[in-house]
Amino acid sequence: MSLERVIPLGAATDTAGVFSRDPHKWVKFAKAWYAPHLYQDTSITGLSPLVVPDTDAFPKTIIYPTDYLPLNNPAAEPILESFIKEMARVFDMRVKKINFTATVQNATDPIGSNFTIMIIATSIINAWTSWLVVGKPLITAWKDMFEGRFPPIEPARRLGWIGFNESVTNQANYDAALEIKRQAVAWYEGEFQYSTPESCSESVMLYDIGTGGLPSFRERLLNESPDASYMAVRPEGAAVRGATICPIFGCADFTVPIGQVPYQSNVTFHEEMVPVTINMVVKRGCDFVLYNMIEKLADEGVLKTVKTGKTAY
Repeated sequence: MSLERVIPLGAATDTAGVFSRDPHKWVKFAKAWYAPHLYQDTSITGLSPLVVPDTDAFPKTIIYPTDYLPLNNPAAEPILESFIKEMARVFDMRVKKINFTATVQNATDPIGSNFTIMIIATSIINAWTSWLVVGKPLITAWKDMFEGRFPPIEPARRLGWIGFNESVTNQANYDAALEIKRQAVAWYEGEFQYSTPESCSESVMLYDIGTGGLPSFRERLLNESPDASYMAVRPEGAAVRGATICPIFGCADFTVPIGQVPYQSNVTFHEEMVPVTINMVVKRGCDFVLYNMIEKLADEGVLKTVKTGKTAY
């Protein structure tokens, strides 16, 4: 399946993905689809050529980042703890608790330790790509077609594109941002998630990209409740949202469902179920090793097929 005419908003940070209810089918499809002709060129990523070995060189360590975990919902944390226990059993792994933010900030590398520099670089990478490939051509064509009008664009991009300043964000800044990304990835792969003779990625890091087992509503007022959550929230004490870690450091990041918990809905006024998910992160290029881990966890019954309907299981 080609990605022709698919336009990423951040060419050096975005990766195509696929959803599936069945972990076995997900792994089979993704590994067949994720072929070398889909790998982004080094001129786009700013990184070394991507090499993706299909092996069972599994991680030896489970990293539990205390600035991103435990899960927001105390009822969901036992589900995560059970998942960690089972994963440690299946792969004979040890659990290591660290503060990810502090680990990065205490590094000696001047780039890899500086979240401010890395966040700015990532923002430039995303902003320039989206403007050059999507925003500028769209706005220009729309004005020509509709008497100078601005196109109807979602708020997330509207303000940035209305006043986009190419003297501030441009190709030169983009190239400099790619160099910062390259240095950040080099530190990450050399000091944090690195390869060993036994493991493609010595560790797999867990975090939650979702709501931590809490419901998230489409109404702002409902999400202000302590029993609900907005999406992609930066945890208190963390320097970046979990979803920003791999765009900065180039790692592979997969989300898997691990259970469900009940909650009292303020929409239906009835007990409903909300899924509990966890993200598994490994070093760049170890995608297939992580797929193989997930497949083995499914073989062992640790990960299960998600149903359709009101409940996941």
